[in-house]
Amino acid sequence: PPSSASSSTQPKLRDSAEKSEDAEHSEDAAPPALPPAAAVTYLEALTQPGVVPSISAAAIAAFGLWVPTVYIVRHAQDSGYDSDTSSRVILAFGLGGIIGRLPIAYVADLWGQRLVVAAVVACFGVLTALLSWIVKVEGLLYSYGFVAGSLVGSFMALLGPLMAETVRPKYMPKVTTAAFSALGPGFMGGPAIAGRLYDSLGTLDWSFALAGLFGLVAAVMLLLTPCIVQHSEQQRAEEEEAAEEEEERAEEGRAGARKEGHPGGVGRDHAASEAGRAERGVAGPEDLFSRRTGSGPGTA
Repeated sequence: PPSSASSSTQPKLRDSAEKSEDAEHSEDAAPPALPPAAAVTYLEALTQPGVVPSISAAAIAAFGLWVPTVYIVRHAQDSGYDSDTSSRVILAFGLGGIIGRLPIAYVADLWGQRLVVAAVVACFGVLTALLSWIVKVEGLLYSYGFVAGSLVGSFMALLGPLMAETVRPKYMPKVTTAAFSALGPGFMGGPAIAGRLYDSLGTLDWSFALAGLFGLVAAVMLLLTPCIVQHSEQQRAEEEEAAEEEEERAEEGRAGARKEGHPGGVGRDHAASEAGRAERGVAGPEDLFSRRTGSGPGTA
C-alpha cells in the first residue's frame, strides 16, 4: 500500500539527512591542512628574498652574544672583585634572560620583529663594548648582567618570529632550522677568539670590544636587509619589463617583415599561389583581365 511505502522511506531519508549533517560537522571540525613544508627544499627556502642577509646577521651576532656569558666572571675577578661578587653577575645574567625577554617580546609585537631584533643586538654591542668602564662600578656591573641577559634571551626568543616575518609559512621550517644552525659557529668561535685575545694581550677589554662590534655589524645588516630586498625586486621587475618590451619589438618586426614581402611573408605566398595556378592551368586575375579587354599577349 502507498502508506506503508511512504512510512518505510521516511526512516531512510532521516538516516541520510543525519549522515550528511555528521559529514558536514566533521568537515567543519577538521583542522586546516598544514603547508607542504616537506615539498620545499632547503635551496628553495634559502633563496627567498631577505633570508640569506637575515641568517648572516644572526650568525655574526652569535660571535659576540656568548662572550660575556663565558668571560664576565673572569673579567670581574681581574678587575678586583672577589669570587662571590663575580658569581652574582652570572645570576643577574640568568635572571635577565628569564624576565627581561617578556617586555621586549611585547614591544616586538608592536613595532615588528626585525626592528626590535636589530635594536637588541645594537644595544648589546654598545653595552658590551663599554664593559671595561662599566665593570668599575659594582652596581653597574650587576645592571649590565641583567640587561645583557635580557638582550641575549630576547634574541634567541625572537629569531624564530624574525624568520617567520621574512618568508611565507611554507618556507618557515627550513629557514628557522637553518637560522638556528648558523648560530653554532658563532657560539663556539666567539669565546674561542675572545680567549685567544685574552691570552695574547692579557686583558679582556679588546675581547669585549670585538664582541660589541659583532653586535653592531649584525644590527646594521638587519636594518639594511629590507632595502636590499626592495632593490633586488625592483631590479628584477625592470629586467622583466625590458624583456617584455624586447619581445614586443621583435613581434612587431616579424609582423612588418610579413607585410613587406620578406622571405616567409606575403610576397612569397603570392608567388607560390601564382605558380600553382599555372601548373593546374587555372587562369589568374591578370589573365582574366587580359582576356576581357583583349590586351594580353597573343591578341591581334
